[in-house]
Amino acid sequence: MNPSYNMKTATLLLIHMHFLSGISMDCGPTIIGETKQFHVIINHTYSEPLEVVWLKGKSPVSMCRQTLACYDYRDIKTETKLQSLGDSLFGISITLKNVSRSEEVLWSLKYLGLASLKNSSALYSCDLKAFDFAALELRGCQDTVEEGSIARCWCQKKVDFKQNISLTWVDQSNRVMDNGSHMLSFIANRDNLGYTCRGHTVDGTESLPLTYKPNVQYNDSSITYFSSARVPPRMKSSLVYLFLASIILAASIYTALIYYYCHKGE
Repeated sequence: MNPSYNMKTATLLLIHMHFLSGISMDCGPTIIGETKQFHVIINHTYSEPLEVVWLKGKSPVSMCRQTLACYDYRDIKTETKLQSLGDSLFGISITLKNVSRSEEVLWSLKYLGLASLKNSSALYSCDLKAFDFAALELRGCQDTVEEGSIARCWCQKKVDFKQNISLTWVDQSNRVMDNGSHMLSFIANRDNLGYTCRGHTVDGTESLPLTYKPNVQYNDSSITYFSSARVPPRMKSSLVYLFLASIILAASIYTALIYYYCHKGE
């Protein structure tokens, strides 16, 4: 791709809409049989009229033209809409009806026409994951915690879910944090990327996972900076006096030691 086109690449603000409480790194999972919607807002800065295509894997499923309506190749499975928001902004959405296992693929939105020659990369992509049921819920999880404090979150099975289910907390590297425990606890810091509760039934079927990632407040005001730009004038004077007093005290001790050793033999 010509580097000059990178400056013109359409900026993207993704508003990912789903109807479940679960949050996942892979753009939000869904449940088999449910409806799933992706909604994207793009800033179309090219001179050509907007023309885009939604892809399921590598296969086109619908297309939209700025001058025409959207067209779904299989309207029983998808519904695509294009809306002009003014100032070169466009809202583009696709709704997946009655999600099945076949929808667990990479969904992407790309340019068509002349704009695709300038920007062939995906405007948006989502590696969709679908689960058979949603059996988990999070309780007692703080939305905001201070850096250095202990954050806690409980993951449990929903009351109306009758099957036995084993719970596991994992980090973003899929490393097990607390196998079999309902409670997650960790020290909040800048490196926390979120922790996911996963649940499996006896036959190995996985529930919709839930992720806990609190907002961490950084209390930088508690840190004292001893630089000339940050020290108040009165404190700066006190530090100068303390420094001079330390030098005088050290000199006095040094003089006393010399005097002692010089007169020790007398």
